[in-house]
Amino acid sequence: MKALVKLLECLDPNLEIAGEKYEDERRKLIRYFERRGVISPDELADITLDRVAQKLEDGEDIVNIGAYCYTAAHWILKEYWRRDENNVSSIEDIDLIKLTVDNSVEIEEKELSLNCLDLCLKNLSLETRDLIVEYYRADRRQRIKVRQAMANRLGINREALSNRMQRLRKKLEECIENCQAKKGQANP
Repeated sequence: MKALVKLLECLDPNLEIAGEKYEDERRKLIRYFERRGVISPDELADITLDRVAQKLEDGEDIVNIGAYCYTAAHWILKEYWRRDENNVSSIEDIDLIKLTVDNSVEIEEKELSLNCLDLCLKNLSLETRDLIVEYYRADRRQRIKVRQAMANRLGINREALSNRMQRLRKKLEECIENCQAKKGQANP
């Protein structure tokens, strides 16, 4: 609890403003982790803020809290990718459309999701489909190199590529949700 108070004090002397700044920082961290394909961006954002708060409580002198949080998030992301449970090997394993399904979900629902994914991918142009599959298919060790090569090939920087992929991902997610809703109504 002391650590959180230290963090809030570092954000702003006014507790109400500090609370708003805390939420802003948390949202930025969530977006940071989302853009990197993390399955649970909220959890990693909370871990990041907890670690920063602990550093403050331990007496660390932090001048730029935003930059410090970003650096901490970078290291937490590295830890995340090192864990074996987060390694993926194919497009179906990726959180591309939030298809992370737990054991309680029925096989029919999995099949519906995968069928909708296939349908939505087929509705994309061949170039766009190849682009999104290439972007998400690379394994963790090669991801940076593959994405940099893609950006170079397209004549854009990696941030622009990331933004483009986020927009495509959102379109794909919407298509899948619509597909699932339509097929769900057709098969009560």
